[in-house]
Amino acid sequence: LDMNDRGESCGFVDILVGKTTNRLPCFWQPEATQYETVVILPVPDSTISASALAMNNRGVIVGYYNTVEGTTLACKWEPSDRGHSFVDLKTSGVARGINVIDQIVGGSDKSSYVWQCGERHDLSAVNGFSESGALRVLAIGYLGDILATGVDGQKQLLTPVTALGLNR
Repeated sequence: LDMNDRGESCGFVDILVGKTTNRLPCFWQPEATQYETVVILPVPDSTISASALAMNNRGVIVGYYNTVEGTTLACKWEPSDRGHSFVDLKTSGVARGINVIDQIVGGSDKSSYVWQCGERHDLSAVNGFSESGALRVLAIGYLGDILATGVDGQKQLLTPVTALGLNR
């Protein structure tokens, strides 16, 4: 579902378990311009389905996993010298985008968040976010611009304002 500037890709593969199709989060790294090897990303034991949705140039991947209890939770996978390690973002919903400085956006049908410096911030509390009518965040750009879908289905670009009140 996504590819970074180094040609690394992330996404999922569907597997049939009985009569149910489940997803496994995956990572592909090019080898001599071929994508022959798929790496299944680690997930908790209670996971029934998961997907990798976006990645940045450092190889950090974000997405979600579904538990046997029926909960969908946002997560990320950090690259390491032994592959990728799973990190639970401890939030209901889906992590949909990540930028080069590891800011993550996502949420659920009822809320939208940005994760920055290891902390989650509720975007509905940000001045102007609720007035914009934005309901679901989709992606985040290099400089923190956030692409969102409004109540009317139209895409909106939310531009951050500095602590000094200056637009970038």
